[in-house]
Amino acid sequence: MSLRMGIIGFGGMGNLHNRVYSAIDGVEFVAAYDIDPKRLDQAKEAGLTAYETLDAFLADDRINFVLVATPNHVHKELAIAAMRAGKNVMVEKPATITSADFEELIEVSKECGVVLTCHHNRRFDRDYLTVRKIIEDGLIGKPFAIMSSVHAKRGEMHGWRCEKQYGGGMVLDWGVHLFDQILTAFPEKKITSVFAQTASIKNPGVEDFFKVQMTMDNDLFVEVEAGTYCLKPHDRWVVFGDQGAFNIKDFACTDGGITTTDYELASQSQGDIVVLTPAGPTRTMSPLPAGAEYNTELPLIDVSEEGLVAYEDNGAVLYSRLYKNLIDVVDNGAELLVKPKDILRNIKFMEAVFESAEKGQSLTINL
Repeated sequence: MSLRMGIIGFGGMGNLHNRVYSAIDGVEFVAAYDIDPKRLDQAKEAGLTAYETLDAFLADDRINFVLVATPNHVHKELAIAAMRAGKNVMVEKPATITSADFEELIEVSKECGVVLTCHHNRRFDRDYLTVRKIIEDGLIGKPFAIMSSVHAKRGEMHGWRCEKQYGGGMVLDWGVHLFDQILTAFPEKKITSVFAQTASIKNPGVEDFFKVQMTMDNDLFVEVEAGTYCLKPHDRWVVFGDQGAFNIKDFACTDGGITTTDYELASQSQGDIVVLTPAGPTRTMSPLPAGAEYNTELPLIDVSEEGLVAYEDNGAVLYSRLYKNLIDVVDNGAELLVKPKDILRNIKFMEAVFESAEKGQSLTINL
């Protein structure tokens, strides 16, 4: 059985799904519903059946999987309607704005016996896969600090994402991806504290900059930062481990590397000698002795593996893993890659982020 997809909301993301993922064997986009006549015209031009009403769309027996790609504030009601019509559902991120809403979706999916998931596609980004590989291969030992940053320069947010009432803001737009990456990389670690700061720099009414610090199991310190007007961007990733460190400059992994040391040589005492450095007189900040530092390139993630790349051009890579998993789930009862329990954990964490930012204080949590 193929996935016969229907799209609710044929805007930017709905259009992208149809344009890119329709190339996957076993995935067919057949219909779309939108309240905007212009979007319905676009759906027709793309070869889809365009429905003016939700009821007519959900009555289409060809559809066995619905993608909800609307503004965030209506995800819940549309997902519930689709599931009650017997359709499997994938919701664009964030699946819902509140954890209570998503818990309701989970109950409806169980009641109706249908699949419920979220389009967390950034689990398959090249930079994130590289991070996972370096950590899992033990190339820097045990990580103790991670910095994940995404910075834009234009200061722009678009359409409904500029309005809080529709679920706009950078936490729900980019934070949801960046937090999901951290939580997925360390699924067994508990988040024990969070401190969040948000600001509206160029987009009044929503946060267009945030900095979130979290502690996991009291031994891993994570900082996640994103903003729309950051003219001197940080590295995409910096990770410190007890046997080395690495940085990744950008999403495409075109720059960065791994640094390790001969720790026995590097830690040899200089006694009482104070070294004069650009940092001033110091012993702690003195440079490593010659021959104690080793620099290697980032491991190359092969994106050409048969059947995994849905789109690759101009440095951008979109993977088919998530859709192929959905085919396997529907056909063979396979395990979901993006599970409801993990989606719920992420939403609960974002609620803690908003609470911390509103209170202006660190929160002790167990999540």
